[in-house]
Order: sequence, then structure tokens, then C-alpha cells
Amino acid sequence: AMASETAVRPAAISATLESVLKKEEDGTSSLRMYWLDLTEKNHDLYLFGKIEIPAEEPNAAPRFVSCCAIVHNLQRQLLCLPRPGEDGEPASMQDVHAEVRKLLVPRVLPARAGCGFAAKPVTRKYAFEDPSVPRGEATYLKVVYDAKFPAPDPELCEQGGTFIQRIFGHSVGLTENFLIKRRLMGPGWVTVKNPFTTDVPSTWTKLEFHINDPKNIRRMPDPCPPVPPLVAVTLKMKTVVHPKSSQHEIVCLSAICHRHVTLDKRPPPADAVTQLTLVRPLGASAPPDALSHFPHDLDRHAKAAGGSVARAPNERALLNRFMTQLGNWDPDVIVGHNAWGFDAQILLGRCLKNKVPGWSKLGRRRNTTFSTRKVDDRELARVMGGRILCDTYLAAQEFWKETSYSLTSLAGTQLKERREEIQPQEVPLWYNEGKTVVQLALHTLRDAQLVNKLMDKLQVLPLTKQLTNIAGNRWARTVKGSNRAERNEFLLLHEFHTLKYIVPEGGFRKKEAAGKKAKFSGGLVLEPKRGLYDTCILLLDFNSLYPSIIQEYNFCFTTVEWSAHQEKVAAEASENDAPSGDILAPLPDGDAGVGVLPRVIKTLVERRRNVKNMMKKAHDPATKNELDVRQQALKLTANSMYGCLGFSHSRFYAQPIAALVTAMGREVLQRAVEVAQDTVGLEVIYGDTDSIMINTRIRDQSELPKVRELGERVKREVNKLYRTLELEIDGIYRSMLLLKKKKYAALVMNDDGTESKELKGLDLVRRDWCIQSKDSGRFVIDQILSGQEREQVIDNIHRHLEELAKKMRENELALDKYVITKSLSKHPKEYPDAKSQPHVLVALDMLKNNRPISTGDHIPYVICLENESKNFAERARHPEEIERSAGALKVDIEWYLNHQILPPLSRLIEPIEGTSQATIAEKLGLDSSKFIKHVPTTYTEETLVDYTPESSRPDRERFKDATKLQITCLKCGETNEFPGVFYTPAGDTTPISGLACTNPACSAPLWGDASHWNILTRVSNATSMLLREHVQKYYGSALVCDDSSCGLKTHQLSNFGSMCLQQGCNGHLVEECDEKFLFTEMKYAESLFSFDHGCKQLEEKFNKKELERYISKEDREVFSSLHELMKNILKLNAYNWVSPKLFSALFGKAKLT
Repeated sequence: AMASETAVRPAAISATLESVLKKEEDGTSSLRMYWLDLTEKNHDLYLFGKIEIPAEEPNAAPRFVSCCAIVHNLQRQLLCLPRPGEDGEPASMQDVHAEVRKLLVPRVLPARAGCGFAAKPVTRKYAFEDPSVPRGEATYLKVVYDAKFPAPDPELCEQGGTFIQRIFGHSVGLTENFLIKRRLMGPGWVTVKNPFTTDVPSTWTKLEFHINDPKNIRRMPDPCPPVPPLVAVTLKMKTVVHPKSSQHEIVCLSAICHRHVTLDKRPPPADAVTQLTLVRPLGASAPPDALSHFPHDLDRHAKAAGGSVARAPNERALLNRFMTQLGNWDPDVIVGHNAWGFDAQILLGRCLKNKVPGWSKLGRRRNTTFSTRKVDDRELARVMGGRILCDTYLAAQEFWKETSYSLTSLAGTQLKERREEIQPQEVPLWYNEGKTVVQLALHTLRDAQLVNKLMDKLQVLPLTKQLTNIAGNRWARTVKGSNRAERNEFLLLHEFHTLKYIVPEGGFRKKEAAGKKAKFSGGLVLEPKRGLYDTCILLLDFNSLYPSIIQEYNFCFTTVEWSAHQEKVAAEASENDAPSGDILAPLPDGDAGVGVLPRVIKTLVERRRNVKNMMKKAHDPATKNELDVRQQALKLTANSMYGCLGFSHSRFYAQPIAALVTAMGREVLQRAVEVAQDTVGLEVIYGDTDSIMINTRIRDQSELPKVRELGERVKREVNKLYRTLELEIDGIYRSMLLLKKKKYAALVMNDDGTESKELKGLDLVRRDWCIQSKDSGRFVIDQILSGQEREQVIDNIHRHLEELAKKMRENELALDKYVITKSLSKHPKEYPDAKSQPHVLVALDMLKNNRPISTGDHIPYVICLENESKNFAERARHPEEIERSAGALKVDIEWYLNHQILPPLSRLIEPIEGTSQATIAEKLGLDSSKFIKHVPTTYTEETLVDYTPESSRPDRERFKDATKLQITCLKCGETNEFPGVFYTPAGDTTPISGLACTNPACSAPLWGDASHWNILTRVSNATSMLLREHVQKYYGSALVCDDSSCGLKTHQLSNFGSMCLQQGCNGHLVEECDEKFLFTEMKYAESLFSFDHGCKQLEEKFNKKELERYISKEDREVFSSLHELMKNILKLNAYNWVSPKLFSALFGKAKLT
């Protein structure tokens, strides 16, 4: 049940500092708080959280209110490395201290009393990229001063001085320093000593206190009290676009408050949920066809809706009422869908525009002035400090793989609920009747409910909290998503600080590394043995390969001599331009101690193993769910630790170590392949980075135990080679279609006896193909993997395509079947080539219509039938625009058949004999001649095993793609294919001369010519013209991409060999018409006129003497003359000849004996 907030009520709970303080034995006072968020302001830190206050009754449940600890007297910390002198000894600490004073005063610290610094020698260790810094332990001068003064200039710190080689710590912010020094590992319980209050509050929290010493905040040791329940408010709104200013204005706002949100899925109290829905008249925002005031029957319909809708006279009143209620609710978490990209920014912007006094209640810091006119992510994050902004739009993108992440789409795919989309332009149409105004308000309320359901299903709050507790960063940053590198960074910062290591600098080093690009080889991908497999395929993969390799070989900053190695790589690369990643650092010594990175990963793995064991013993569903979330977080963190090594923007970027990890990964996979093939005697058909696929050649499913035993044999043989690395059986495929690297479809045999499909890299799992293309792709995959006879499969596919083309051309498909979706990698206005990208042009149109667009949004579009002079990108339209056009905009069916249906299906059927791209095109009603491919044949080991010479192939296969010779009969006027020396009419068994017309109703001798000389001349001319066309086509041949989804056709040559010139394409350029194509066309023409070749084609039914009786002497002379002509032409083609010099070059001059 959800109650309605019909009136703004005062806060029900008040608290005082005295009521929560506890006296310690040493005479000091302290309190316990659960911290949630941390922000900076004026060199002070604001630690926001929850605090338990005394219960009203003895046995009542604990009560929690919001609180804030404001931490003063923070300090900056620098570590100065003494520069070694000519004798190799470091400078004295007195000299370093004197130079520090000269560098800091007065550049950083004013030369007055009370503004000095403190310093002392300390021992620290270093293990990172600068080879000039001594590895291992060294003595540094530690310098601390008040944080209200700035850090020294970064370049000065990097260059050092006369007695200082380098200054570390200049880029460390106050938040990072506080979290690391106080060892705060994400939200948790802390003890605060000697807090005090002031008369003027700085925050909106119920209890605010100050601390003069950061060391007065300590993390509570385990066991800690349970996590307190949180307060969460979910927001959704409706906006209209003002006709003059073109700005979004809020007309309806709905908020749901959950006062008791637990992070372990325990059910909240029945009265813990309330809601507030506000609506206001359009006023000056009303277009001419809508009412500017409320309809007269609004109250009646609002009352009938249960009084859940409240009225406000204008936007300012609506926002003022909401902000007051938000302050009373005092949420810890604010939830929205696309909150960062639109809702929260609009809400803050409209509060500022309307001068709403309580605008800063969006966060927990009291603010009266706004620093800038622009509301962007940075300013929004500053204002929201103290409250966690949870955006289900961003969370869904991180944890789910969907075509679209709009609320409408996710409601359908994830919640199985239908939602009607209402755009800002359509909102005024709902204001003409009281009933529709209430429906609009209830629609907004239901949107908020849908967002709540998405948040629960995603488990955003518990999962992100666990990730933050592991890494030790800010929860608000984790909830925002896409900051895996930051989490890894903080985890390592905590570890290295505990071990007294100096860590790499932050922002300054990142900017320097921004231009760097990781140049080292990645994982090993084996060349696949393409084809359709109807035998059981074993999939084996290594558990967490890269983290396991780091543990197996003890790879770490502290164990690999990688800083000195970098200098060597740079020197060698400058000499010969060799990729730096190909030159590997030496492996760690066997007697080196366990590195920090392997130990961190081992700890994460062991913690996850322990949590999974606890899950098996747990019976309470809430406890089990909490443990499941914890093990997921541990797994995500462990598997992402390798990423910080190879990511050039990472603070812990270490290319030599990353290259070592991938190099050992390639070696491990290759060794697994050798074991499977050489030791166990199985066939490996494919492998990718951490997995191999083995063809067991077992078809009978009853022999499944034998398949598993083969997998266990491979597993045992491989695993005994390593300590940490583990190869496991990941699955068994009943059948598999292997197309190329990283592209396959398979039928998985599940443990429970069921079967499911696994699709990797295929077009139908990508977003940039329309829905119908994916549906047809799934149908084709289902047919191919069905286990039916090949002829039946091909027949089903062809029939489906014919029916589909008919439906499309008769407009029987729904519009949504044509929708293509593509994401924006940057703002639409930043694309230099926008005119060639349909989704960018549609996004620009959406911006013109005041639709919210931001980086990462998934833009839907449909290609329409308009002016043919426009390219396809300019004909792209948003689906809603097509629906509103009332039939004026029509889908370009032929474009979809050519570019969305044909290419992906052609790739799926490529390994299947009995059909081709040209056949598929024909079934779709397209010109099949455009899709006859003349691509070079490449031979691999497996194709050579079954190789059949061209001369041994039957004509119907060898010449199936050849352009057929056409002759027109002078008697009947029909043009038909010239049959060759012999022709067998339909319904007859006796062959006749090929010089007779093939039209059954005509059959005129000599194709209607008066003499043999005339027909000889005519056929000779027709053949010469045909071959001349092919020669011109060969010499003018373009290069085409072998990836049919690319479609590039060019006469340009690539500087990178055969690589495709199209950006983002992984295909290769091949000649459209190569030497084999030309020779095949010529050989086809020559075979037409060869009497011996004609006899060979009929040798199963007739012998040569019999056939001689079926053709006249004059006809044979015509064919003999034509054949002689073609033989002379064919001799000019050197494709089929091998020079004798080749053999002498290969084998030398051998004497015959």
C-alpha cells in the first residue's frame, strides 16, 4: 500500500548531539555514525551518513536520522626524494628541508606566522614507472601543511631542484587523502571523537557536528552493527517545451518515498512508502491548440482517482512544494531513469530559473548561490553532495545488454509491462480534459513505480555498495557507473598505502598518458575450422585467465623490473619502429616475494570462495541474497584487476606487465591446444584467448558421458602443468555453426537436459540491425541447427525468405520491425561526418525538437522512401515521426531487403552447400547477378584434405556463376542460353545438336539462320563480345570488402596490405574480378564448343559413337571451328600454366639416370 502526501508535514524526528554522545573512559566523548557520502567545500570535508537516536519506547525498533560530520584542519602531504650527488649519495635532509622552504615560501605558503609547514624524514618504497626513483626502500622528507593552501606546481614537482629529485603527492586531493589515511573502505560504521556543534547549520541533515582533527574519525572494527535502513525517493516528471524560449518546463512531477530501504532485500514495514504527485496548468507554455488553465472538471476526476493528484497554480509553486517535501523526507538516495542526462538537470535548472529558495535540498549542503549558469554533470554532482543519485538508465547499460535503454523498452523486456511513450510535444494534448490531465499525472506516477522495479531488479544499491566496500572509493561514484578503473585504482591505493609505498600521481600523469596507446599483442585467437558441425563440441576455458596468470607467475609492480625495461623498449623502438609490446620484460625471479597484485587477487578469490560456501549453508532468503550480491561484487572486482595494467588512462598503467600477462596467456592457450591434440588426440576447431573448442566426433547423445570423460582427460592433463591456472569444462554443444573468428552459433546441452542457443558475434546480436533482420537470422540459425536434412533446411529457408519479401512489399510488417538502433559515442554536434551517419542526423532532428539527447543514448531510426538523390542516411527518420506522418513517410523496402536482410543471412548460410548469396537474393526478389561473388579461393589445411581439382568438377558446379552465352533465334525471336554441342529437349531422352533453337515451340535448325557460315559468324561474334566484356571487367576490377555488411568498393590501395579502408571494419579487400574469374569465363566458353567435352557430359547414357549419329557433319565442323578459335584465345591466358623455371628454381637441375 502506498499513502499519499496530501500536505507538507514537518519532520517527525528530531535529534540533539547530547542524546547520541557516549562518554569514554579517558574522559572524551564519541558517537557512532554510518557514513554514506563525502564532499569537499572550502578545504573542509563533509562526511554524510546516518546516526541512531534513542528510541521513544524501551523495546521499539532503532531509529536513524541523517547526520553530517564536518572535518576541519585537513593537511596536504608531500614526499620529497633527495637528489643523489656526484658520489652517488643522496643529499642531506638539511639541504632538502632548506630547498623545500625555498620552493614553498612564498609561492605556496605566505611568509607569515602560523602558515608554515612541518617536516620529518620517513622511509618509503617505490615500484613504478620512473627508473630514476630507487626501487625498494629509500628515505624521503615528509612535508605537511594546511590544506587551505594549494599544492605546488606539478611541473616543479616533476623536475625537482638542486637537492630534490622529485616531489610526490602533489596531485592527491583531500577526499582521496582522507579515505586512504583513515582506511575508509566505502560506506560503513565509524567512531567520531570529540564532536561539537555550532549555531549556524551548513547542511540540511537532522544532526550536524564538527571535528577539528581528521584523526578523530576511525573505522569501527568488526563486528559492526547492521547497515541502517536508507530513505530513497524515486522521481519522474513530465515537461513541455515553451514555444518562445524552447526550454523544457516541468508541468507534472511524481515522487515515491521509501522510508525503509534495506540492502539485504528484507521486506520494509507496511507504512514505509508514500507518494506525492503534483500537476500545474500549462500557462504561458500552452500552444494554441491546448488550454492554458486547468479544465473545469479536473477536481472531480482527481477525487475519483483517490486523491493521489495534487494541484499547483504554477511551476514555481509546484517546485517549491516538492522541494519542501523532499526536505522533510530527507532521502539518502534519489532514484531516476536518465536522471543524470535529463531529469535531475532539468529539475535543478528550473528551480534556479524560478528562484525556488530550497533548490539546494536536492543535496544535503545548504547553498544560497549557484556558481555558474550552466547545469552540467559536474555542477549537478556538486549540488547533490550528501545524497546518492541512482540512475537506472546508466545502471542498465552497465549490467544488461539491450537494444534500447529507454524506460518503455526496459519495462517491456525486463518487467514485461507495457508503457505508453509520451513526448514533451504531446503533453499539451492531455490538458484539454480533466480526465486526461489526471491520466497524465497517474502515468507519471506509474513511471516512478517502473523505475523502482528496475532498481530492485538491477540490485543497484546492494551491488554498488559491495563494490565500493571492496574498493574503498566513494559510493556515489560507483552508483553513477562506468568507473571500473577508479575502483581498481582505489583498491590498489589502499593496499600500497598500508605497505608504505609511494603511488603514481593522479591527474597530472593521466593527462600525460592520454596520448599513449597500448601497443602490445592481445589474446591468442586460433584460425577457426569453419563449417557446420553436427557432432558434440566440447568447450573448455580457463577460470579468470588473466588474474590467474598474475598469480601463477607472480606478476606485479614490485616483482617485475619493468621501469628499466621501458627505457630499453623506447631505445629499441626508436631504432627500428618495432612495437614496444613485442619486447617483453623478464619474468620475476623465483625467490621474489609474493607481489601486491597477486596477493590482492588471491584475497578476492578466497573471499569469494568463502562467501559461496556461506551461501550453501544459508537458509534465510534475505541472507542468501546478500551473500550472492557480495560474491558477484568480488568476482567483478577480481576479473577487472588486469584492466588497470593495460588501460593508458589508469593511474597504475604498466604496459610491460600487461604485455607479459597477455604473452603468457597466448602461451597457456597454445599449450592447451597441443595437449588436446598431441596428448589426448582430439581435434581443436577453434580457440579464443581463454577457451578452446574440441570436436569429439561423437553424434549419439547417449554417449554424453564419453564426451565428458574426454573433457576431463584434457582438463587433467592441462591442470597438472600449473599451480593456479585451472581449465574447466564450460559446456557441450550438440551442434555448432562456426563462421569465422569470434562469430558462431551453437546449441548448448544444459545440465538439466534442456537445450539453449548460444550466439556470439553474429549480426543478430548487434544493435545496428533492424528487428526483422534479427528475427530472420534467428529463424535461419534455428533451421541450420535443427538437425534436419540439408535439403529440407535449405527449402525452409528459401520459403521463409520468399514469404518475408512478399509481406514486406505488401506492407504487412509492423513499423517496429524496421527500427535500427545505434548509440551515440559523443554529442551529435561533435560528429564531423554527421551527414553519412543516420543515427546522428536523427539525433540532430531530435535536438531541434527539444528532445533530450546525450552521449551514450541509443537512437532508433527507420530508412524511408524519399528523394532518390539523397543518400540513405539523409532518409533516416525517427519511428515516432513516421507514425505522426499519417502515411506520408514510407519505409524503403528495397533498401531493407538489400542492406538489412540479405547481408547478414548470406553470412549465416555461407558454409552451407546448396545455396548462396545470389540464390538468397533471388528468393528475396532482388537482382541475383549483382550478388555473384568472384572472390579468391584461399586454401587451408582442412580445405586441402577434401580438395577437388576444377577440371574434375561437373559443369553445373564449375560454371554455375559464369555469365551464360545468349543467342537469339531469327525465326521465333526468343533469346535463350546457348546449350553447347548437345541439347536434350524437355520430355525427350535423345540429344540433338546445340545449333537448334532451344525454344520447344520453335526448334529451328541453325537458330533460324540460312547457312552454317551465318550461324558460325553469329556465335563467334557473340562469344567474342562476351569475352571482351570479361577482359574489360578484369582490368578495370575494383577492390571490394569481403565483409558483406561493409559494402566498400574502391580502386584505392591500402597502406596496410589487404585491410579494409572503411573505418571500424575488420574485413579484407579482394579483387572483385580476379584471374580465376577470367579464366573460368574463358574455359566455360571453350567447353561449349568442344565435341569431346560434350560427349563426356553424356557418357553415363551414351557412348561417343552413338552421339556422333545425333549430330550432322556440318554442325560438327561449325563446333570444331568455334572450338579452335576459343583454344587460341585461351592460350593467351597464363593463369593455368606453370613455368618450367619454377621447378628448376625449387629443385635445381637434376640429372636423369
